[in-house]
Amino acid sequence: MPTKKTPQKTSSVSKTSQPAAALPKAAADTGPYDSIAENRRLPVVPAASIPKVTAGFVPTPNEERLRRLTRPAEALRAELLVALDEVIARKATYRGELGDLAPDPEQAETLRPRLASLRESVEAADALAAFLHELEEIAYSDTAEFVQAVTEEIEHRARKKPELELAYSRVLYIAGQRRQLITEGIARARDRKDSTAPTP
Repeated sequence: MPTKKTPQKTSSVSKTSQPAAALPKAAADTGPYDSIAENRRLPVVPAASIPKVTAGFVPTPNEERLRRLTRPAEALRAELLVALDEVIARKATYRGELGDLAPDPEQAETLRPRLASLRESVEAADALAAFLHELEEIAYSDTAEFVQAVTEEIEHRARKKPELELAYSRVLYIAGQRRQLITEGIARARDRKDSTAPTP
């Protein structure tokens, strides 16, 4: 009699032999675009290339500006520009309509282009400041992580080479200050918790 062929069992191991960790981890963690990694490589705008403040400018204390300057709501700023345009458009009939006591309409013609120019400059300066602040934040983060890695190596090797603690005293100072700040933060959190606890 012909021998029946026993069907071979398909091993389930082969289907599950690829671990999930084999997938690229970076794609799960950072997505298709990592702005921090990209911005880390961008060159810094040199200070020498940034225009200096106009000569003669003296900053006014904030308290005095709050006291003396009218501060229109943000929602009305665009409407103020439209109002200036309206006055400028009626320059020929302005005096006849509003009389001699009304403000000089030429003031509107001075303020309108000045505000437009200031808005463009403020937006450009804000964009540059935001760019530089993020690059600085990334650089400080990279520096802190670098110093922490160096500290761990020093502390590991200082057991056999204690002279390293003196040679890298400023590096170790950062670690000491960091531990102190953490301790103080924990203490403050404990104090706040105790102060809000109901009195028995």
